[in-house]
Amino acid sequence: MSSNNHGFKGGSVKRGGAHPGPIKIGFGTWVAAHSVIAANVTVGKGNLVAANSVVTKSTPNNSVQAGVPAKHIKTRVDNPSTINSKHDIKI
Repeated sequence: MSSNNHGFKGGSVKRGGAHPGPIKIGFGTWVAAHSVIAANVTVGKGNLVAANSVVTKSTPNNSVQAGVPAKHIKTRVDNPSTINSKHDIKI
């Protein structure tokens, strides 16, 4: 997760500085290995973020996100509040 974005000033990142922003992860969300979540992004409740994904925009609740940049793949059909193990997930 990266809570900073680079700014541009005079056509260069070098002079633009860093612009920190919050990252919010909803309850019941699973973020897989090597995923990147950018600053100023809210990942909704009950999401699954696939491995190696780059989330650059906020996401809706109960969705599966994957890719670079991450895109909505499908809506989850299970209830995240009832998940106790990975075997309870229905995609």
